[in-house]
Amino acid sequence: MVGPVTRGAALALPAMPADVEELMSCESFSADHATVARSAEVIGALGTITPGARLEVLGGAGRPPIEPGSSADLFALASRVAAELGQAPLRGTAVGGASDGNYTAATGSPTLDSLGAVGGGAHGDTEYVEVARMIPCAPLLAELITRIVR
Repeated sequence: MVGPVTRGAALALPAMPADVEELMSCESFSADHATVARSAEVIGALGTITPGARLEVLGGAGRPPIEPGSSADLFALASRVAAELGQAPLRGTAVGGASDGNYTAATGSPTLDSLGAVGGGAHGDTEYVEVARMIPCAPLLAELITRIVR
């Protein structure tokens, strides 16, 4: 387990031959651009202990945030449909993370995220989908689409 990173902390990597370039990737997912900027600042403040090594922070906030109120009307409709179908009340929550929904929301299009498959291990060899949990979601999604296109 890695302890907390503090300003000025050193990043220790094993000694590498002089002709080898060491790359390290670190991703910060947050809907808050200030959090992403702060993560880059903290990582950028790390020092190196290998002579001749350098630390370079590239990138930044890559996806626009989904603003909480931008899809309030669509969420209210989805909540009404869920109630009419006898489903549990929907909960709106911000989780950080990123999806293609970040881009559609940034264009001003009302966007609800997380209406798809339920599972875990996203984008890895251990990714899985819980099919049984998808079955109750299908009527909600179908009715929501039907009402939107009317």
